[in-house]
Amino acid sequence: ASCPSLLLEPSRTNGFAYSEYYGAWSKTNVTATANTTISPDGSQNAATITSDGTASIHDIWQGFTGGTSNSVSFFVKRGTSRYVYLSTSYQATTSDFATILVDLDTQSVINTSLGNVTFVSSSVVNYGNGWYRITSNTTAATAVNLYAFVGISSTFIFNSSLYGRQVSTTDQTAIFYGIQAEAGASYPTSYIPTNGVSQTRAQDL
Repeated sequence: ASCPSLLLEPSRTNGFAYSEYYGAWSKTNVTATANTTISPDGSQNAATITSDGTASIHDIWQGFTGGTSNSVSFFVKRGTSRYVYLSTSYQATTSDFATILVDLDTQSVINTSLGNVTFVSSSVVNYGNGWYRITSNTTAATAVNLYAFVGISSTFIFNSSLYGRQVSTTDQTAIFYGIQAEAGASYPTSYIPTNGVSQTRAQDL
């Protein structure tokens, strides 16, 4: 038998005000249907994101409180879309961002960055039942006007538009849950739910 162990984590804050309720997120050519799917926490609180099939960007996006280094992560389950992306934008400019594009069938990741943003690392962790946690770790010179764009792509080739967001051409779906931004971090910690305001988890002792 294996010995029991404790998960000891530092204090971290989820800088997003709404980590699960995507009705509060801005949307570009998608709809977000809440509570369609059982999430990794065992509750039916994951949302289905559906693109409208136009030849355009398809994502949800929100500003967050962060720093000059940030670890941004989200949980995703494959719908009809094989590919999803996460773009972290600094300074709210179209030329300062880092984007990762993920193949959910193979868990392959490609990345690109532009301007004063440096892509550091990424990860795709299998949570079972078709769920993956995707993380992008980035750094930049300035920590103002931070945004994350989480979306659907119809290709595994970068065709970046504004803020590193992908252009897709088909009507597709993906299931999202638990989007998190951790300031001053180079790796993600366990999920911190938020509903209207950012939340901090105390350091484990």
